[in-house]
Amino acid sequence: MIEAISGESTSADEARTASWVTLSANNWTVFVPNGSWHLSASTAGGADIVSPNGQWDASLDNPSSQSPLSYGELTTDLLSGVSDIKEICQSPNEQSAAGETQATEVTGVYEGTPVHIVYALTILTPTEADFFPGVTRSIYTPISQWSTSAEEALWLIIKRAVFVPSAP
Repeated sequence: MIEAISGESTSADEARTASWVTLSANNWTVFVPNGSWHLSASTAGGADIVSPNGQWDASLDNPSSQSPLSYGELTTDLLSGVSDIKEICQSPNEQSAAGETQATEVTGVYEGTPVHIVYALTILTPTEADFFPGVTRSIYTPISQWSTSAEEALWLIIKRAVFVPSAP
């Protein structure tokens, strides 16, 4: 679903990341450019991938609920620490049998630093009664550190990340 938003193919992504290394935590497997990147697991079941310079962050989470999830709820939770949010653009809602995904690009202020954020929210089709799963993928870059190459690398990291859920 993320792939449909970015307009890139799986084979092109695999070719660009062929020499990347694999890191795993909290049921997430991620591909990163080299071993100097850091993956840490969050207590909520997510994962954060931080660049070697400590300035760029890619975050993954797998929220779930006993009632249907909404983009609004996921956005509020994801951006809870960000102020002065200004939307740059938003993708159309992509739907498939597996669920639905939407990506958004914003600027804001996080912990006093102006940041550029791109995030994709996925609401998965429930496969069990009273268990509504989702996936959030986001990249945070200080505006002063933003570059096209950094954003492309971070987007590939979150796009190629694989989550293997465990039963609730």
